[in-house]
Amino acid sequence: MTKLTVAAASLNQTPLDWRGNAARIRQAMNAARDKGVHVLALPELAISGCGCEDMFLFHETWDRSLAMLFELLPETRGIVTTLGLPLRVGGSTFNAAAVVADGDLLGFVCKQHNGFSGTGYGARWFAAWPAHSRFELERNGQAFPVGDLTFLFEGVRLGVEFCDMTADDITDTLLVPERNCAIVINPAVSGFQLGKFAMRRYQMQRRSATLNAAYLTANLLGVESGGTIYDGAASVLSCGRVLAETPRFSFADMQMAVAEIDLQKINSGETLSKTVYDTTHDAANNKTEAFEEFARAVSLGLLDYMRKTRAGGLTLSLSGGADSGAIATLAWLGVQFALRELGAEGFVSRFRDAKNIDGAANTGDFVGEIMARLLTTVYQRTQNSSDTTHDAAKSLARAIGATFYDFDIEPIVRAYSQMVERQIGRSLSWDTDDVAMQNIQARVRVPGVWFLANLSGSLLLSTGNRSETAVGYATMDGDTCGGLAPLSGIDKHFLRKWLRWMQQTGATLVPGQRLPLPALKAINDQQPTAELRPASAAQTDEADLMPYEVLNSIEGWFVRDRLSQAETLARLEEKYADHSKEQRIAWLERFHKLWRRNQWKREKSAPGFHLDEYNLSPRSFFRFPVISGEYESSEE
Repeated sequence: MTKLTVAAASLNQTPLDWRGNAARIRQAMNAARDKGVHVLALPELAISGCGCEDMFLFHETWDRSLAMLFELLPETRGIVTTLGLPLRVGGSTFNAAAVVADGDLLGFVCKQHNGFSGTGYGARWFAAWPAHSRFELERNGQAFPVGDLTFLFEGVRLGVEFCDMTADDITDTLLVPERNCAIVINPAVSGFQLGKFAMRRYQMQRRSATLNAAYLTANLLGVESGGTIYDGAASVLSCGRVLAETPRFSFADMQMAVAEIDLQKINSGETLSKTVYDTTHDAANNKTEAFEEFARAVSLGLLDYMRKTRAGGLTLSLSGGADSGAIATLAWLGVQFALRELGAEGFVSRFRDAKNIDGAANTGDFVGEIMARLLTTVYQRTQNSSDTTHDAAKSLARAIGATFYDFDIEPIVRAYSQMVERQIGRSLSWDTDDVAMQNIQARVRVPGVWFLANLSGSLLLSTGNRSETAVGYATMDGDTCGGLAPLSGIDKHFLRKWLRWMQQTGATLVPGQRLPLPALKAINDQQPTAELRPASAAQTDEADLMPYEVLNSIEGWFVRDRLSQAETLARLEEKYADHSKEQRIAWLERFHKLWRRNQWKREKSAPGFHLDEYNLSPRSFFRFPVISGEYESSEE
């Protein structure tokens, strides 16, 4: 056999969805057989799901995963593939890939290094497989090898390795060229992160060239368990060349990259003389790519989260500002992208739990009809609200086709204020009660928008971004309420630039066709403001806090780079030399005082997505004590 057809798949799996996960695995294997595929790569932990969290510690999870593996074995006739599962061996649990061929279980390869930082906490649940070791697993009267194995089928040697393809030095493997594997499967999945894909592809090219092998990388697709979005990038490479890739950000259950490899060329040692990764992208291209990725990733995450929670739709308090405007825009983009890929009937079938969308497929304006039924928005005015934000919210809702309601909540705010004044025996004033009078407005907005969400069983969306989350610039039980915070993983500085890009350029629907949204101009022309103080106060977010660009810089140096106060001051002096030393110190002190006071808010915030190098969630990335010492300036 000199030529083989090989494939790599991405799957939209769900933790502990035993039957659903198995069905999607079967779908991939059947599609592979139909295409004449000999070797198929599937993502790690595809049987159980990757995001099972502490359910990986349960006997039930180990037992059901292994039982499902043996149930799937007869359906691997005619192909060689990997089936990922948590495997209990010798008193420890491992992240394992079962290598199966033509209905037979050949053995298991286990992950040697598990993450314990950032979004990767595999080391909490999985032991590291000890190098150069081998074990026998007994099951159903048979013994199956577990260890640093390679496998031979029809004269072709196959290896499996779990490699993080974004690391500078790939060490999570014992596979070396001397082991002479013509085909290598890497089932390790890769969560989405802005700008990560190009580096990952480059490392895969390097790895396939180093091993002088056909290299198959699998992945997950969509929102698997909550905070991580997977772009579904699976690929087939050979000796440094990319032969086939799956489309990224698909709304389907499964995508597959298929290619034919020439074993003679691999065996002869024919590799690329140099890498083909282009590192010369200019800043403008990088910015456009980031904006495109953000639009695709979050719109996919938003609709997939809605689908997997079986929500009846989406509900949003649309304030006429940047954050809620961005979320509404992303929902609209998701409908556009999904409709383009799935078609009207496919869309209705995919999101069948959304209420009242069946009839929309028979209308001429399918996007408009879907948006009206899928997304409910409400503007909730008080005496401090302006015509500017009201008109911006209404015009955006009209432009995207969302249902729009207009609530006057001022009588409710006044009723609460009068009730409290009677009890405390004095009048409230902005001079003495500023924070309380701001917060009651934000909190009064909650019952009404929750009421709307409950009417259709919809997912209520929280509008906070990462910059505001860092400094607690949000009202608990007010604008923080919701079942999902789609923007909590991105900073306000990026978001404002993205909104201007969406207004003027727009995301790409298909090559040559973009989706600009001119209605965003009314939002982009404003300075961000909470509109909780009287108009005479001229309240803006940046006046309350600091410039968003500065806030984002300090936040990144602290959380991402782990810099001390002194180191941060040095960075501030370098980047913002045109500002006074006193101003730079004031920015730093304000950030850290607000950060320390507001960890409890971050603990209570709705789940969000991981979108770039870091996020602030104590559940998935950055843990900080709820109570900590007072901030002390580094200045003597």
